[in-house]
Amino acid sequence: MGAEFWQARTPWEGDLSRALEAARAAAWASVAEEERARELPLDVLLRGLDVEAAERRRWRRWLKEAPASSRYVLSHGPDGTGTVLDVDHVSQAPPARGATSGGQQRLVLPAPGLAAVRLLTEDERRDAFGTTDPTMLDEDHLDWPAGHLNRGEAVAIVLASEPPEVVFVGVTGD
Repeated sequence: MGAEFWQARTPWEGDLSRALEAARAAAWASVAEEERARELPLDVLLRGLDVEAAERRRWRRWLKEAPASSRYVLSHGPDGTGTVLDVDHVSQAPPARGATSGGQQRLVLPAPGLAAVRLLTEDERRDAFGTTDPTMLDEDHLDWPAGHLNRGEAVAIVLASEPPEVVFVGVTGD
């Protein structure tokens, strides 16, 4: 299956972590109750992860403490859910790159967890929108991630609209 793009919007109040929490809460609320209840045992989730045996202990600890929404994402396998639920933390920099797999670079997760989101840099905003303070995001602008994001990556774009909002754009893991 090919990678697919997803997006989520939420009001912007100046804090990316809080905005991510709000977007994840809205996405989790939209998941049907029967889907939420689908809880896979930790051993099944661990078998689906592409991590070395030595890393499994760290992942097991993380999974025991992770919120139900994060375990739900992992139950969907390497593709994730194709929503902002696939992201669980904020990063200041693009993710490290690993070896390629099937022509696609693999993301290297530094520690157990889901994907990270980061704000677009000033140069990236200028490249994508022709300005550092975009006010809207239309279908034409969604072409930018296609050429710049790898699978499993997500970025946040703060729109200088009234009221201000942040748009999270990501690519499924596959």
